[in-house]
Amino acid sequence: MIRRVKQPRASIRVFASILRPRAPVILLSHPRSYSSLLCHLLNESSEIDGYGELQMSYESPLDLLRMRRRVTKTIGGPLTGRYVLDKVLSNRLQVAPKRVETRNSRIFVTVRQPDETIRSMVGVQGASNWPKWTQSVAHASTFYSSRLDGIRRFAAEGSPYFVFPAEAIVDQTDDLLAALTKELGLSERLTDSYSSGSRTGRPGFGDPSANIRAGKVVRDRERHEVLIPAYDRAALWAKYHETCKFLVDNACRASLTDSFCWTMPEIAGPLI
Repeated sequence: MIRRVKQPRASIRVFASILRPRAPVILLSHPRSYSSLLCHLLNESSEIDGYGELQMSYESPLDLLRMRRRVTKTIGGPLTGRYVLDKVLSNRLQVAPKRVETRNSRIFVTVRQPDETIRSMVGVQGASNWPKWTQSVAHASTFYSSRLDGIRRFAAEGSPYFVFPAEAIVDQTDDLLAALTKELGLSERLTDSYSSGSRTGRPGFGDPSANIRAGKVVRDRERHEVLIPAYDRAALWAKYHETCKFLVDNACRASLTDSFCWTMPEIAGPLI
């Protein structure tokens, strides 16, 4: 039997695609902000590679090389687009744009209203080794509040970013995708459907729910019933409003800002 020798051409193409500079697109947000859905929609463009969470910081030009290498592993082949995409959802990961800025690099920032965010964070409870923010309303509230502080600290550093409300990803999909198409200078308009990847729905990489495997924007979503004390709700909404105002005031560009909830809801008791 003749044993075939595997040709290294595929590996060479992957390595060459990693070495070639590409503009990074980094989405700054928090868990359960529809970030996985947005990344899948963006990845559907032939000009953008990457659809999940790489779990890495961006503090030096070398990190951009690591970013490209990790994205090739997630897409299972060489990079073909002019952008590479990642999302950063935790304060433990740092983004220092002034150290990693390249020509045409983009940073997107989005936050979601607290009530549905906390419900969704607790609603994805899984194994005991899942993040603490899935374990209780108290943990989710603390994480959400701290993450908004982290996003605001980033915005205060003066680096350019594009901001939009997270709710627009599902409620105003066409308008948002049109704005992002223009912002990225894509040759073809982004659409509201996408293909799944090998890591779609995997915990630690993005949304583990069934919604993300639908291949389209799912607007009729399961509503998780959790008890959020009135005191916690009031504090979270105050933090949300403060953060949204700061983000919009300091953004270089913004879209659909009227969709941010600028009015504090009446909080007379706990939310179930």
